[in-house]
Amino acid sequence: MIHRGEGSCALFPEVAHLHADRADLPRLVMPVRSFRPDVVVDINGLGRTDVTSALPAVRDAARFVVISSCDVYDAYLGYRLNKLVQSGPITERSPLRKRRRVLPHAVPQRPDYDKLDVEDAWRGYPAVILRPTAVYGEYDYLRREGFVLDRILARRRQIPFGPGNLRYTRVSVTDLARCVRLVVDCEAVEGETFNVAEHVTLDVRAWAQAIARAADVDIEYVPVHESVLPDGLRLSTTYRQHLVISSTKARTMLGWLPSPLEESITASVRWHAGRAPVERSFAADDLALATVPPTARTS
Repeated sequence: MIHRGEGSCALFPEVAHLHADRADLPRLVMPVRSFRPDVVVDINGLGRTDVTSALPAVRDAARFVVISSCDVYDAYLGYRLNKLVQSGPITERSPLRKRRRVLPHAVPQRPDYDKLDVEDAWRGYPAVILRPTAVYGEYDYLRREGFVLDRILARRRQIPFGPGNLRYTRVSVTDLARCVRLVVDCEAVEGETFNVAEHVTLDVRAWAQAIARAADVDIEYVPVHESVLPDGLRLSTTYRQHLVISSTKARTMLGWLPSPLEESITASVRWHAGRAPVERSFAADDLALATVPPTARTS
């Protein structure tokens, strides 16, 4: 296993590990080739150079599994621009973005970030492309439940909230890992592309409510005008473009089935709740709540 060795997650202790940055791979061709990998799983290629710099070291592998992203779809850019570009579920045949390297928010230190470039760089090799949607769960450094969970841990029981109409399919890291394993074990899907997403899509309000249930806490979501929402709660504003991702192909061809939704959310919330809470100010919450008379508040 090749990784930087900087994380706290001690996975697969029985497997040989090589601690290296991707940028170091051109000078580590022989040590990497000595692993003699049958399958290479590329989980963090962020731009074209990440792939081209790694290829000399791993190109002898028989097959490759590439973790891309659903942000390659045109609908994702529409979501970011709050502009409707596609109605209905997003499948592997949905239009891809025509604009490249327009998502610097994803990896601020990498202006060359684009999973479309990563996919292109792997074309011509015996690769399977996996396009997971928003991944949550253990070790999620983005802490996707944090917009509610941080407030729960701070003993906030009223949260200013917008309409919360956005429907955005997610997938747990455990289910993504199981999908990767299925692809590794299946040689018959070489050259295929699969969306990896749960088959249930909650809107943001329902997702926030599910997070509170998982934490076993009653929360009052106080409707406020979108203009006064704190930055951390902007996800609850009104969205025109939804991201309902279809994973029918993965379920049909791979036999992949995601875990029950409530089970995945509960596991993630409990894991993150057991870590030190993020210290943050909720003064903006108080200002937003102050715009609503107590008699007008409803949960």
